[in-house]
Amino acid sequence: MSRGRVRPCPGCGHKPVATPNHSHCFDCLPGGPYVPPPCRRCGSTTDYYSAGLCRRCHRLAPLVVDSCRDCLAWGVTRATAWLCQGCTGWRKRFRTTQQCPSCQRHLALNAEGVCRLCWRQAAMVRVPRQHLNVLDANQHGQQLFFADLFRQKRTPNPQPSPHRPVAGTGRYPVSHRQLVLFDLARDLSAVRHHQIPEPSELPDPQLAALLDQAACDHATGHGWSKTRLLAARQALRVLLVVQDTPGAPIPASEVSRLDQLGLAVQPVLDVLTTAGMLHDDRPPSIDAWFARQIDGLPEPMLSLSRPGESGGFVRCQPASAKRVR
Repeated sequence: MSRGRVRPCPGCGHKPVATPNHSHCFDCLPGGPYVPPPCRRCGSTTDYYSAGLCRRCHRLAPLVVDSCRDCLAWGVTRATAWLCQGCTGWRKRFRTTQQCPSCQRHLALNAEGVCRLCWRQAAMVRVPRQHLNVLDANQHGQQLFFADLFRQKRTPNPQPSPHRPVAGTGRYPVSHRQLVLFDLARDLSAVRHHQIPEPSELPDPQLAALLDQAACDHATGHGWSKTRLLAARQALRVLLVVQDTPGAPIPASEVSRLDQLGLAVQPVLDVLTTAGMLHDDRPPSIDAWFARQIDGLPEPMLSLSRPGESGGFVRCQPASAKRVR
């Protein structure tokens, strides 16, 4: 078999040879036809192509269209690893792979503990102002769909209305700080089992209302979807609930813990930065980069590369060399 192409079978003329060491396909081999072996990559017993691979797995096979591996949506190809765009983003956002309680398949589950197909089915049949029960919504089957057709219609972005940053109101951020006896990392996963309070129920309702308006203004100016805006507003309320000092800037390290709830971190950072209520306590990226560069160097060189008293790094001075005449 030459590089970059598959030799066609000289017997039938339309199927490729069985393997690089064969001259015919399994149907045309002497003494055949023979049953092709299962695909050595996916285990499929149908649509065998060549070299032990099926038509879906062989990189030189004609491009076919099939169903998504996760949500079963029709319209994906080998070029996208047999995943639609929605499931690709779903896997990046939710890393937990367990058995879905609704469809009993092992897939990536969201914060509610269900896969994307079951979640989409529940979102399709849900009734406004009623609780979304995923198990009940999927008990009579699931409606499949075409891949990559979920596109929310967005109106052209209007000019954002000028608003005053929260930090410029004269009241925020507050100047005092409430000290804590123990500095413990909070586990935000417990929020999943409780209802997120409204802005009026938070320790500082005025700050909650200002940040909520700041999120709406930022979403209007940057063309956010309704889902993204809703998630950002809920994330801001969660951060305000766990504040030690109501009205103080929110540390970026606390915002990063929103991953425990499956919420996006960057939109919240953008809103807090615009409102002037972000305390960026993240270490500079150059420190981590420099640590990777000097990793593995001998100790004498590391001692000369550590930060000096002035805040910069000490430059290594070469030893004076003797002049050779």
